[in-house]
Amino acid sequence: MLQRENGYLDFTTVLPKEKITSDYLKKLYNLYRESKLSEISKRFDFLLKYRHLDKNVVAQVTEIILSKMNEQTNYADPFDFLFNPYTQVNKLLIELFTEKLDVLKRAYLLSQKINGYSSNSEDIFIRILDADQNFIIEYIDWVYYEERKFSNSPYFEDDLNYTFLWQYENYQELITSVVEHISQKEKELSISISRNTILERIFFLQITEEEKFILEDRQNKLLKSLMENRYTDIDLMQLLLSVTTTFPYKRRYQFIDLFCKHNQKFEDFKKLPLEPYVKNYKELSSEDYILSSSKNIEATHKIVEYLKSLLPIFNRVELLEHKQYVEQKIKDFQKWIKDEKKEDFLRD
Repeated sequence: MLQRENGYLDFTTVLPKEKITSDYLKKLYNLYRESKLSEISKRFDFLLKYRHLDKNVVAQVTEIILSKMNEQTNYADPFDFLFNPYTQVNKLLIELFTEKLDVLKRAYLLSQKINGYSSNSEDIFIRILDADQNFIIEYIDWVYYEERKFSNSPYFEDDLNYTFLWQYENYQELITSVVEHISQKEKELSISISRNTILERIFFLQITEEEKFILEDRQNKLLKSLMENRYTDIDLMQLLLSVTTTFPYKRRYQFIDLFCKHNQKFEDFKKLPLEPYVKNYKELSSEDYILSSSKNIEATHKIVEYLKSLLPIFNRVELLEHKQYVEQKIKDFQKWIKDEKKEDFLRD
């Protein structure tokens, strides 16, 4: 119910549908506009009784509530019942916001910001995305904005499970537009080396092993298609290969191989991330990487094995510099292992 500041308890929320008139609807809107946020009911189902007078009543009320919000988030989510899977409004969500989809998007993003990820977050996202596939681009822009605003604080965290994007039939078109957009954002913002890109989170699959096999194949096809068509765009190649550094070693090989088949420029190759989680926004030596990542000797051995596995790719005259470059990386890692073992011996 809506309770005015003077204690008046509005009965428009409990009126039977057959007794509701346009005057009551007008009064309802005025009560929402005049009430404080703390006085506004979180319930939305009763608004369905007013739809015969205004089919957009739920969207109108949502917009009024949004107008009362500010940058502070130290209040309860006013849209809990709008996105609650057990409410009637939730079941009719897209229908109720067909003419005001932007209002629904704003309410969803605000709810995500206040509550974080919930089991229902993905379902709501998919329903909005089905209504407007540009929503994924808008969401990415919102994440970039929030992450930059709270860059030195744990206040905001994008914990949406993006796996569902790979389950769309038009995943190639959908995610290609996402890749292009993220690539442009990374260029514009010159993101710090210490953070993961949103694209890495999009490529992280949270599903069963059987489903994973199918979706990883989709990921591989998309990456290969982009690399084959855009291999001269080194910024994009850096971004894509940065994503592959989160893959198992055996899966990474094919992408380094593919790049070298299409682009033999050594200066371009040097800019690519070969080692796990190394970003490209400034150069890190292998030793710096080891120290900054606190990698142990066993893990470093695995990196050496991986780099050695890449050497056959460079068994061509035009890739001689590439081979020497990777061989030097291997030597740097091996030296670090040797020095670390000495340190361990002296400490013992």
